[in-house]
Amino acid sequence: MTTVYENIKLTYSNPLDLKGFSEDPAEWFLKQPAVGDDAWLLAYADDGVIWGKIENKQLVQACQVFGDTFPRLEATTLHKAHFFGSGAEVRVFRHGDKFRAIRLQEENDPAAASYTRSYYLWGDHPIKTKGNWSWLEDGQLGIFQALPLAYPPTAKGREFQLWVRYYLQFEEGHGQASVAASRLVGLHTLRGKS
Repeated sequence: MTTVYENIKLTYSNPLDLKGFSEDPAEWFLKQPAVGDDAWLLAYADDGVIWGKIENKQLVQACQVFGDTFPRLEATTLHKAHFFGSGAEVRVFRHGDKFRAIRLQEENDPAAASYTRSYYLWGDHPIKTKGNWSWLEDGQLGIFQALPLAYPPTAKGREFQLWVRYYLQFEEGHGQASVAASRLVGLHTLRGKS
């Protein structure tokens, strides 16, 4: 399905073929068409938040870098997953006892009737770093996550941002604008792209 929002053609490939997803979600994401130069995974599961990134044609997850403290991407515990980059997002979500998947991708100028916002991610100091990964903790609550970005050595405080693009639609007659759709587009440090 293709929807036009004020000069932006946003294609929803719905539904995507989920064959093989339940057996190996990471492999299924790898088989999807490219989402951009960099590709990240953000997933929500019963046992926590799962971050991943495509490295050397493999979907590397936080649990593979820092061990079993972090959950593994498994269909049995998954609620929702975003596989995203600058060009598109593949979103998989649980709907009842089954999964559904869509791909959101612009076909025109993404700036025409959209805006992109950045949101700070939790983690104000690194516990460990390994390659381009950072195990971050936030405050005294002991909240932690592992992000597929290197924590800059000179950084202090919250350093990482998730970028989200919002697509606008305008109501006929009076021009009232509202957000019709959104998708994840990037993961960055305050000093630029990862």
